[in-house]
Amino acid sequence: MSFVTQLSIGWFPIIIVLIIYFDNHRVQRFSSADQIFDWLLLSTIALSVSSIFSWFPEGYTSPNSRSALWLLNIIYLSFSCLVLYLWMLYNSVQLQANQSILKRPLLLSLLSVPAAAVILLAVTAPLTRLLFFIDRGNHYQRGILYLVPYIVDLFYIIAASGIALNQFFKANTEEQRRNSLVLATFAPLPILGIILQSLIEGLWLAIPFSVLSILIVYIVIQNQRITIDALTGLNNRREFFRYTNEQMKMGASICLIIADINHFREVNSTYGRTVGDEALRRCADVFRETFPQTKTFLARYGGDEFALIAPCDDDTQAKHIVDRINNAFEQSSTRGSYPYELSVSIGYALYDKRYSGDIDSLIDKADRQLRRSRSIQGIGSNTTGQGGAK
Repeated sequence: MSFVTQLSIGWFPIIIVLIIYFDNHRVQRFSSADQIFDWLLLSTIALSVSSIFSWFPEGYTSPNSRSALWLLNIIYLSFSCLVLYLWMLYNSVQLQANQSILKRPLLLSLLSVPAAAVILLAVTAPLTRLLFFIDRGNHYQRGILYLVPYIVDLFYIIAASGIALNQFFKANTEEQRRNSLVLATFAPLPILGIILQSLIEGLWLAIPFSVLSILIVYIVIQNQRITIDALTGLNNRREFFRYTNEQMKMGASICLIIADINHFREVNSTYGRTVGDEALRRCADVFRETFPQTKTFLARYGGDEFALIAPCDDDTQAKHIVDRINNAFEQSSTRGSYPYELSVSIGYALYDKRYSGDIDSLIDKADRQLRRSRSIQGIGSNTTGQGGAK
């Protein structure tokens, strides 16, 4: 493949990755997963650039051209493994949180060995000629160990997908399963590109296919962020209305539950916004733990209000769900040491195909029962608006 041909093809993946990189930086994010994703994108750019320009000095016999050809191929082969190593780390940190590879130094060291071995083979290639070599005509030639980088690449892709699929089956919520499945779908295109490129010398598919997979995953993740509440990780108000309307159009028998954190305004005014946000996250965690791997839809409705949509046929089932929630919050108060007690007031409304009202009337019905519940308990209303803790 000539340099001109490589350049005409290679600019496209670079532009895609640059668009993803700058789009991802429109909002400041400081998590470990975001930092690894940044390094992944920058490494992909370095890989693509070195791949393009490694064709430029081919055939030129000047000493500088020969040195450039060695250097560019060393960079290319090193970054080819580094990119997929970072993808594996991203999967682990994004899905496993405190159990990620970064939190397990021994496992991190062991998983770094294959990438380090490829980098060592690449750097020492001018001496060993095992991975590749430059012939007298100044052309790149595969060495006897040329398959090693491809095998290592496949190992990291399979490991990343294994992490994602493992988390998919262990997930407690639909949101976690969805995220795991999205990351697992990265694998097929890069695997196909790597296999074809290893079999047909001169074919350049691994990078374009990998970039295409990154783009697909990024688009899906961005679409999910539109429907997810940033603070709690639950579905947001917009997604709540979409899902509830969908269930009502289907004529499903459901129960709408609205839960409001008790004394939330006092928590904010006494302990500050940081503790208030912590209370919201704790509340979301209780709901997730109470309804693991079920068809119950969980959302942050606004401020300190949470909404649940659960399959429900009658008032008895609805009250059973309410009791489960109250018991879960009672148990959560016995775990950990916090300067406040976490509890909720609850209102609910039933819907089936005989219901003649719209979604607003259903919400209003649940809200009226919520206010009655608070009144019976002698608790005033929380006026927090639709933002975060205030």
